[in-house]
Amino acid sequence: MKYWPTRSKPVIATIAALCLPLLGGCMDDKPKSSASGESLFNHYCASCHQQSGTGSFLEGIPANRDTKLTQQEVVNLVLYGREDKPGMPQFRDQLTPTQAKKVAEHLLETLKQ
Repeated sequence: MKYWPTRSKPVIATIAALCLPLLGGCMDDKPKSSASGESLFNHYCASCHQQSGTGSFLEGIPANRDTKLTQQEVVNLVLYGREDKPGMPQFRDQLTPTQAKKVAEHLLETLKQ
């Protein structure tokens, strides 16, 4: 028993080809390269450091809003992590240096206040 007439297969393939890119966009929750420092911080940092930057003292996660690091030191920390703190991941595969700078600016200019 045939479920689909042979003539319908190209129509179904065309509809699927048009819909797949739309569905793929729905599943990609990675921020765009032009995202703000706040949205990048919320996406990559807030799960550990909280949206407010207060961290979690009991889990040993520092309140990064109290940092004494310079902007460049924060950028390097975001991109490369810390060897002495294995819990701090590196994000060099997820973030560009420009995006890491946006994260540092958000931390130092917004959360630190």
